[in-house]
Amino acid sequence: TTDEAWDVTGCASGAVPPFGSLFVLPSEPGNGGNDVRTVHTFVDRSLQRQGDVINFNCGLRTRSIQMDVSDYLDIEKPELCDFIIDESTS
Repeated sequence: TTDEAWDVTGCASGAVPPFGSLFVLPSEPGNGGNDVRTVHTFVDRSLQRQGDVINFNCGLRTRSIQMDVSDYLDIEKPELCDFIIDESTS
């Protein structure tokens, strides 16, 4: 939800950058707060076919960053998934 995104990231909906590794999740009850968990980042494989650069918000809706896709993938190491079905190749 919008409230959950704010609670975890401190960013408004639509401004959250695609770097889940930057955001620490609340500790699980009963473990003494000793586990540090970050937000797991998932990226559709099609990102690699959409061009050499990506643009994304950097915590503000009024500012964006442009980055090479390869640099983003190297830095964040997201889990690559197939969320989008490209019907033009079917």
